[in-house]
Amino acid sequence: MSAPQPEATRDPGAPGAPTPTLPPAGSPPGTTALAWISLVLGIFAILGSVNLFLADPLTIIACAVLAAIGLTTAIVAVVRVRRSGRPAPAIGVTGLVVSAIALVLTFFGVLQFAFLFVFAERLEPPEPTHSSAEIAAEQAATEREYTAVAETAADALESVRLPDGSYPMRLAVTTDQQQLITPDGEVIAELPFDTDVGYTVYMDAAKYELRLFGPNGTRAVVDSEDGITVEHVEYADW
Repeated sequence: MSAPQPEATRDPGAPGAPTPTLPPAGSPPGTTALAWISLVLGIFAILGSVNLFLADPLTIIACAVLAAIGLTTAIVAVVRVRRSGRPAPAIGVTGLVVSAIALVLTFFGVLQFAFLFVFAERLEPPEPTHSSAEIAAEQAATEREYTAVAETAADALESVRLPDGSYPMRLAVTTDQQQLITPDGEVIAELPFDTDVGYTVYMDAAKYELRLFGPNGTRAVVDSEDGITVEHVEYADW
């Protein structure tokens, strides 16, 4: 009976030999830094995003840019590590999630801004418009009112004229802006609401010009020589 033969040693290089399994290599250079960058940018973006109530557009844009950069760096870090055969780093995954949440929050901030400053304006009721006939009627009524005020003022100035023929050197408007008076307190005229007054004397106070400026571009001029003129003028001509 022959002795047992020793088992033949298989050459690792021979065909059919099992390939030795090597441990996966380390993470590619720079992936750890990218993962941390994505996490930091994501944190800053999400902190800015949670305070987007009535934020200005520049703040929203800045948060969106930070979130987008953080998301991009996180994706690059995770993909590079996975390609090297290693599992995705926890820091990179965290940065990916945080940056994505911040990007979603900034999107809602954009919607809020668009609603408050664009859509809300469309929801406001339009201002009432007046037809040309209504505007003309209002202008005519204002001119009639100032004609009556100018006539009253002309009569009152004649009544306070001094014996030497001079008119008051100055006129004043009461603090409630309802009356035109002389320095002595004599009432010259009742003034309509929102009336501006100009008064000038010349020729040794023997002549005067009183100007009343009202709404709708109405101007009434009382001149001691030329009489009363009431007209509609542009505000630039006042």
